[in-house]
Amino acid sequence: MLALGQVVAPGSRCLLRSGRLTGLKDVAVQTELRCKGMHLIVGVGGQAKPGTRVGNPAEEEPTLTISVRPAEDGDRRALAELLAAVAAERDGIAAEPPIDVDRLAASWKVDGTLVALAEGVIVGEVRVDPSWMGFGEIGMMVTAGWRGRGVGTALVTAAVEWARARGLHKLALSVFPHNEAAIALYRKFGFSEEGRLVRHVRRAGGELWDLIEMGLPL
Repeated sequence: MLALGQVVAPGSRCLLRSGRLTGLKDVAVQTELRCKGMHLIVGVGGQAKPGTRVGNPAEEEPTLTISVRPAEDGDRRALAELLAAVAAERDGIAAEPPIDVDRLAASWKVDGTLVALAEGVIVGEVRVDPSWMGFGEIGMMVTAGWRGRGVGTALVTAAVEWARARGLHKLALSVFPHNEAAIALYRKFGFSEEGRLVRHVRRAGGELWDLIEMGLPL
């Protein structure tokens, strides 16, 4: 489990900080991940603050700001296009082409979806689907060009805060065993492996892929 003030990765100069969660609306900033040349602003409401530079300015690249907020109706098309792009990779998520973007956009469940934005463009999303049994299932996607840049960390941080604010007692997810980067990210937050579904997902080419089940008590 990541702790406040903990360095996220050795040598990365990334520090997790958090403010107090006061509600789901009009919250300016709950969590910040400060890295070299980057200021990630994570919350479930409010406006993103301008990015600030940390470390030695002479060594840094221009500051990037990533903000996380609840999805809105106007995000439906961008979210559907993001899923279609990730599905086309045929690697990280269960969905595969062809994706009917128009139909998907019209049916996208906005409630429970949090989006990550960089320079006003959606670069990732995480969905939390609460169960009547008190836990939430999550699924996450990040556009290819923004992977490894803190977007996943920002999204999982926001998802955990969202779930706690809704009174959920646990988060659960499924991930392909070969998706080592995602598994490592989830483990950083305290998710543990709870089982393996063998030959569970039939792919378009006929292959049967395993799924790893992971969970995080809140």
